[in-house]
Amino acid sequence: MPLFHVIAFILRFAQLVSSTIVLGIAAHFLNQHDRYSTGPLARLVYTTTVSSISVVLSFVWVIFSTTSSTSSIVTFITDLLASAAWFAAFGVLQTWYDATLLCSGAAGELWDWNVGGVVWWRGMCEQWSAVQAFSFLAAMFWGASFVLGIFVSCCGEQAAEATEGEERLQPWFSCLRV
Repeated sequence: MPLFHVIAFILRFAQLVSSTIVLGIAAHFLNQHDRYSTGPLARLVYTTTVSSISVVLSFVWVIFSTTSSTSSIVTFITDLLASAAWFAAFGVLQTWYDATLLCSGAAGELWDWNVGGVVWWRGMCEQWSAVQAFSFLAAMFWGASFVLGIFVSCCGEQAAEATEGEERLQPWFSCLRV
């Protein structure tokens, strides 16, 4: 089972990193909205809320991933809900990117304004793309943690029973028998 703990630790650390990146950039966008009243406030508040909760949860679970089991019902439910919340955050960010921000191709240069010494939307497309990418990665990491937890709870018990009675190696998919 140590391999599962290592994988769980790596996934939790990746969740922490991706959530922190999204939180930082989304907080920057919220600051820009406060200063210049630009950008989608509700989408940014939702994304910031999801990333804040994810940072706290993943930080706690990074600390306890080496000491506790990865097959708790609380972690299953939380991983599944966090993955769904991150996919929703990715969806709301993507609709703003496509419908309003117009960052694809030459249209992205349209928003690169410098009016009166104040730079409007400079680098916004790249930053928005980074938020989208790390939101998607966070969703995938939380989903992978959910799948790993299910796999550990399903196959971990059968693997422990098999090692007590016999020392024979079995294929990895043998625990998935119906």
